[in-house]
Amino acid sequence: MFLDRLDKLRTREKIGLLVAVLVLLGLLIDNLVVKPVLRTMARMDTAIEEAESRLAYNLGVLRWKDDVEAQYAALEGLLLPGGSEAEEADKMTAQIDRLAREAGMQVPAMGSLRPASRGACEEYAVEIKSFEADLPNLLTFLYRCRQAPGLLKVSKLALEPKRDSGLAQGSMVITKVLLRGES
Repeated sequence: MFLDRLDKLRTREKIGLLVAVLVLLGLLIDNLVVKPVLRTMARMDTAIEEAESRLAYNLGVLRWKDDVEAQYAALEGLLLPGGSEAEEADKMTAQIDRLAREAGMQVPAMGSLRPASRGACEEYAVEIKSFEADLPNLLTFLYRCRQAPGLLKVSKLALEPKRDSGLAQGSMVITKVLLRGES
């Protein structure tokens, strides 16, 4: 039936019909095969570019690995994982007491303050409520605090001369930063 009608068409109509079928077949192939393949390739190209970008970034970070490890090794003794709050407060108080005695300071009143959270670290504080020392001994104590392991830092210092002597008296708060430990 279809072939009978096709035989009755003139040559010009047959050519037109053939061109129409070829165009329709081309559009069908374009929409069902070519465009999906091109979209998939474009997505893959984008994914490849993103992976290359991440790889370039990660390689850049890796170049710093040895430097970072060397710096960490140098600072590892300063930031040690801590134990419980009470243990760390006692250790810090004992360390400050030892430094004060070595420097020749008299510290009759000293107490621990509650630790403050600083991101991944805890900041412990010891308050020296009163002390007496001559200026060279006080400077020796401050210097030794600064050089001690654990990043001891004098965060507050109140100082006044003691009457009728060459001594200074005052109070201070000393802090120390520790990593949160998994004890």
